[in-house]
Amino acid sequence: MKTSLTFLLAFLLITSCKNATDTTVNIENHATTSTDDGSVNKSKYQGNGFSFSYPEDWHVTDEELIEEGIYYMAVEKKGLNSSGLMTIVSFDYILDHDLMIDMNIEELKLNSFINNLNFDPIEDDEFSTIKSRTSSFEFTTMGLKHQGKIIAFTNQGSSYAILTQEALEDHQKNSQGFRIIENSFNID
Repeated sequence: MKTSLTFLLAFLLITSCKNATDTTVNIENHATTSTDDGSVNKSKYQGNGFSFSYPEDWHVTDEELIEEGIYYMAVEKKGLNSSGLMTIVSFDYILDHDLMIDMNIEELKLNSFINNLNFDPIEDDEFSTIKSRTSSFEFTTMGLKHQGKIIAFTNQGSSYAILTQEALEDHQKNSQGFRIIENSFNID
């Protein structure tokens, strides 16, 4: 099990630091909704026990069953120079929140592209309306300062590890997307 989790975290780290590229995505998990009231057009993601909405200027870039009981997906802000990224890993069993965060921290520390990595202490928080544990972090890569969070929680017999990250200079451009995803996140 520890080997599987280590592989998963390494995979997450590699995919979270790459440039945004479209990959094949199971289209039936996504539906576009439009609005007539001037609000943001959104798409809906539905998969592996959870769902959320995301703005049309974001897209799902990866979905993968890592192994039985472990599912990974990523949603990113569109654009070659965009930096907004959220990855979600769901486990079909209960894991300790702080352990999930610590494993992500250790994997980030191993990434040779990341410099000046600093983490805040793990603290109680909420993601959507779900009680969670969170650690914020900052790092520099390719001359750009980045910030992010690692969020962990359990709900209905499953565990979730969510990583968000963005370049500091893109915070204003990304904040609405992150807010829409979090506020609409639902365990099915």
